[in-house]
Amino acid sequence: MSHPRTTAVLVLGLIAVAAVGSGLDARASTGAWLGYLLGAALCGFGILWQGHWLRVAPRRALAAQLEGFLVKLLAVTLGALAFRYVAALGEVADWRAFTVAFAAVVALLLPVSTYETARRFRGDAPHAPEPARSAP
Repeated sequence: MSHPRTTAVLVLGLIAVAAVGSGLDARASTGAWLGYLLGAALCGFGILWQGHWLRVAPRRALAAQLEGFLVKLLAVTLGALAFRYVAALGEVADWRAFTVAFAAVVALLLPVSTYETARRFRGDAPHAPEPARSAP
């Protein structure tokens, strides 16, 4: 499935996290990279999940979108808590940078990728079969 706008936003986000991360200390930079990469990966899986249900059972697409959102919410919560309260992880990455980068990439990628997926499947929707015509 091709998502050119999503890919462009993803690349711009990578450039932004690299630029911002270069000005931060090592812990904050690592937290930003981990948050960005996890958020982008979960957005990708969420869009694939939603696209799957749009193909198989379109009525389930909204539930798939909600499930993807809940997975992202769980991931950012567990990640932030782990980096904040597990000392070994806190020495590697800053929990605040992780959370901000995760939220930023999700806020940027999710609307664009959802729009592209919905637009793609709008044209692919199966048409209702034509009624059978009786022979003259």
